Amino acid sequence: MKKIFLFISLFGIFVSELFNPSVLMASETAVSQETISRNEETVYLHGLFAIGKMRSYSCPFEVTKTSSFITIHYLDSLSRIYVEIVDDFGKEVYFNIVEPVANTELLIDISSWDVGLYTLSFTDQSGNCIYGLFKISD
Repeated sequence: MKKIFLFISLFGIFVSELFNPSVLMASETAVSQETISRNEETVYLHGLFAIGKMRSYSCPFEVTKTSSFITIHYLDSLSRIYVEIVDDFGKEVYFNIVEPVANTELLIDISSWDVGLYTLSFTDQSGNCIYGLFKISD
């Protein structure tokens, strides 16, 4: 039931961003020259996790995409995070349970994936979710 609710929520966000081209354009124009020269695109994330004993809220990930890989940079050490990627039809194409250590990376090979729009989500044990959209094109 939780997965269905998450999918419906993310699908609603996808539809609202799809029909609001200024949101996508702003994300695309915010990429730095250095990122472009490395042929990487930033995957913009939405949402927050409660981090540490003080329960400060932040986004503990940075995500970039090339034509071959999604790279997840872990900025904080966390316990049990569910990493999931679904395609634009809601089909799960990647799932992993990780316990990230600060300043490490996770590489996901996307070189053989179909062209389309994908949703990457991180969910913690409390059910908090951080998500981002990325596109694979020809």
